Amino acid sequence: MPRSLNFLLRVAVSALLLFLVARKVPIEAFLHSLTQVSLVPMFASYLLIPIMGYIDANRTKVMTDLQGMTLSVNQIVRIGFITSF
Repeated sequence: MPRSLNFLLRVAVSALLLFLVARKVPIEAFLHSLTQVSLVPMFASYLLIPIMGYIDANRTKVMTDLQGMTLSVNQIVRIGFITSF
């Protein structure tokens, strides 16, 4: 399968999933809940996600080294972020 076709297929599946979620969640309730959010802690939590991923990858690196696997911390971070989607 060509790369562009594979990419378009992934985009289409993602768009379909977003559409299905948008149909189930009432937009008014979603917008109302956004007005209740405290912005500073929310943005701080989003900024801490990559840092937590890097810390987890370092802990996982210790275990993979003990098992003889040759993965770098960056590779483990990438795997973690991909699988969390």
